[in-house]
Amino acid sequence: MTAGGKQSVALPNGEKRIFLEAGDEVILRARCHREGQVSIGFGECRGVVLD
Repeated sequence: MTAGGKQSVALPNGEKRIFLEAGDEVILRARCHREGQVSIGFGECRGVVLD
């Protein structure tokens, strides 16, 4: 997302970030859909960045 730290990302609160910081929570969710097939869910994986 940040092109290897070369571009910042604007957060909803107006803050700009290049990298994750201590205390940030990362949430990954995924699902795969294909017409005529059963969808497969990855579910949710959460983690908090430590110091």
